[in-house]
Amino acid sequence: MGYFVTIPIQNIAWDSGVSGATALVFYKNGVITRVYTVGDLVRIPFLVERSISMAWWLNRDSIEFDAETNRLTLTTSERITYVFDITTGEIISRRHSTRNILFIFAVGVAIVAGVSLLGRRIYKKQRRKI
Repeated sequence: MGYFVTIPIQNIAWDSGVSGATALVFYKNGVITRVYTVGDLVRIPFLVERSISMAWWLNRDSIEFDAETNRLTLTTSERITYVFDITTGEIISRRHSTRNILFIFAVGVAIVAGVSLLGRRIYKKQRRKI
């Protein structure tokens, strides 16, 4: 039996609809067994680095294949590491970088703080008018 994996356009996806762009295609004996889109593998597609015509969703230095176990390992630009079984195309494991989680938390805290400060300013302005 022959197994094959493609990463269309390698590390890029056309900017028009990054989430729906094909990321990985798994084949068995020439027949597609599993397809993943960028949106399947990237949690926050609008944070993917983009140019006018491309978006980089995959860390190209992170692609590894173990022929003994038939495992494909790759890491997204969000630092999410996936391990795939190439015989089925299924995700065997998914690991999130702690740094990524801390970044999302910090952004959330900054947004809450910004909204809070803005609300306080508006309240003070309205109070002065009274």
